[in-house]
Amino acid sequence: MPSSHTALPQSKMVYLFELDSVRKTDEEIIAGQKRLYEEIVHLGNTVVLTYNQLVDSRAFFSLLAHDSTSHSNDGHPDYFESFVTLFEQGHIRLAQYGNIRTISQYLLESIAPDKHFIYSALPVKSSQRRLLALIRRGLTYSDLSEIDEYRHAGKPGATRTETDIRDLFVEVEGQKASPSPLTLPEMHAILDSLSSLIETVLRLSTLHGSFVPPRAQEELVGLRLSDILAKVLSFRRQSDSLWKGATSLLREIHESQPTQNNRSVYLQQLREEAKKEQANCLECKYAEAIVDLCFNYACEISICNTSKRYDVEELRPGGTARGDSFKVDFFRQLDDYWDAGRDVENRFPSCETNRYERFGKVDLIPDFSKAVRLCSYEDSRATDTPTLQYVPCYAEDIERQELTQKRKILSFIGRSIAVSVACLLITVLLEFASGWLQDALDLQLNVATPVFRAIETILFLLLSEGVSVLIQKVYSGFPSLSEALGKIFGLLRDAIQTLGWQMRTRPSNPRSSFRESPARTAPIRYIVPSALSRYLAMARSKSSDFSESDIYPIANVGNPKVIEKIIRQEEITLEEFGLIYESPFNTLLSDPIVSPDSGDGTSRAFFPYERMLPTAGNGVVIATIHKGKFVLLKQYRHALRSYQLSFPRGFAEPGADGRKNVLRELSEELHAVPSKEPHFIGKIAPDSGLTSRVTEVYSVCIESFCETRQEGIAEVIEIDATELAHLIGTGDINDGYTIGAFALWQLGNNASLETPAG
Repeated sequence: MPSSHTALPQSKMVYLFELDSVRKTDEEIIAGQKRLYEEIVHLGNTVVLTYNQLVDSRAFFSLLAHDSTSHSNDGHPDYFESFVTLFEQGHIRLAQYGNIRTISQYLLESIAPDKHFIYSALPVKSSQRRLLALIRRGLTYSDLSEIDEYRHAGKPGATRTETDIRDLFVEVEGQKASPSPLTLPEMHAILDSLSSLIETVLRLSTLHGSFVPPRAQEELVGLRLSDILAKVLSFRRQSDSLWKGATSLLREIHESQPTQNNRSVYLQQLREEAKKEQANCLECKYAEAIVDLCFNYACEISICNTSKRYDVEELRPGGTARGDSFKVDFFRQLDDYWDAGRDVENRFPSCETNRYERFGKVDLIPDFSKAVRLCSYEDSRATDTPTLQYVPCYAEDIERQELTQKRKILSFIGRSIAVSVACLLITVLLEFASGWLQDALDLQLNVATPVFRAIETILFLLLSEGVSVLIQKVYSGFPSLSEALGKIFGLLRDAIQTLGWQMRTRPSNPRSSFRESPARTAPIRYIVPSALSRYLAMARSKSSDFSESDIYPIANVGNPKVIEKIIRQEEITLEEFGLIYESPFNTLLSDPIVSPDSGDGTSRAFFPYERMLPTAGNGVVIATIHKGKFVLLKQYRHALRSYQLSFPRGFAEPGADGRKNVLRELSEELHAVPSKEPHFIGKIAPDSGLTSRVTEVYSVCIESFCETRQEGIAEVIEIDATELAHLIGTGDINDGYTIGAFALWQLGNNASLETPAG
């Protein structure tokens, strides 16, 4: 129920849909910045941003760069410093999520080498590997000097050339690097903005008080993106064919992956659908708008103690009986966001682009240096979450809240003006006293020269300043004369502007008196190292590689307490656990094996046990037969750093079965033409102490071959079975794959194949 009229209305923490990173047209940016200003200044609320809203926003990316771009003539005054100051003062905060403690950690993980992303607004592609590496170094070492070298490339005295900056922006697909289509001015503009973004990220990451701790995951059950979308898809809009078509598309996607909580997955599938059938294009864009809103609701709910326009409990199973405030708010937000289909081609593009377009209409957004000044006139902030008795809905006491905020600012201005006037009155009194003394001195000395008048004025000002400073030491709020003169005109201007505030008309909701209990926080106790983080993801997706064993039990990495113990042990022993290395061929793991003595409290809880997994699957070794003789390769082996005699063999390729792998290897290494289909004769586990690889063994008869002299092959020889056995016995053939394949061939004695002479 609403608060008592005798108590001051409670300021709130709010999440703004208008600052979503996908809202990147000029009109949307202006609307978002105005809303940010109004919430902070007019209502005294604290605005909570998600990491994505700050890092992946065209608005912030452009505006934060203006101060540092000296050649720009369209800069917004003091936006960068004002924005950071609002963070420092707690008027804007960042919401932590999962195990991401800071905005710099979020950005580092987003641009990790193994990530393939397309940002909404950040003009960087995952294929621009050198540029991403530069950003990672800047964040890791808190160093902007390297990116500044590139920013000044081509200028007199610069250490980098224009060729260097072009090479920095190369785009890599597979292993091929291609020049970027961007022009040099565009590259410079991107580097200017990236430099400011990194500086902002580093500064904000050090402000511990500016972060809102994550909400306990148990409280988010049933309230994630997929759950909210399912709720929305149950709504009906009579005689609205656009709604019907869009929800039909979304329903099909949602039913195929009902627990999908990644917005990008939905948007990508909708854009693919639009490409297939142009008739559905408008419905796909409307469906994008629905997904965007559901994503924002999920973000808002995931942040601790944000005030909302709807009752969250309506989203839980059986919550419809509580009312329809969510439904009302959703359709209001949807109608506002869709805006009757205005400019949909720009607002909902059919494909992603990394072309950078600076936001230039900075004269149309509020002056945030003024926001900093007005906020200094009042010190009311949303309190820390543990002290909250309840979380008010957004509409609770909102008119009185705005009126109270206005009165607070005017009251402070009034007191400040009164104090400044008092300071000036003291100065006037001193002037009278000075005049009396002057008259007395004039009578005795009869001195009235211009020099004396100038000295008199200087002494008077110094005396007035000194007296006001002495008073200031006793009464801390009392300004000095210089401060009073400097502030009074600004205070009068702010008072006039504040008096002219227009009370905003806000949408009504049939239920605006609900309250939430304070959310339970889940403070981040540790940061998971990257190798261990990759290991956790792999354990979730490839459970067959992590089968249980009583002999060597792998630690339960799904348990947060176990992870904390593993991290502690890593820090103490300098051991490393997790997914250490991954290539297209091999994946190296260091498994945390539960120590048999872990319960005595004196030994390590875990010990690292290394193993190698085949990334693309098991490879093949081929007992190759040509005209009754075995074909062996004299091939240089990098691991041995010497030559070795062996059968042809190779790694698997993704999606290829054993037969295809055999034919590919024979073609690559021998240009061989098989005379019969490859014949499977068994499997070999070549080094079960290190690798899980179980190599498939085939025998193949070939019609012809030629020496390719590629892949380290120095010579191709043909020998019969007796000579092969002899060379194994003398140690001239020591390749385990070849020895194992020969043994399987001998045991098989398959009559359908030609038998080498011997």
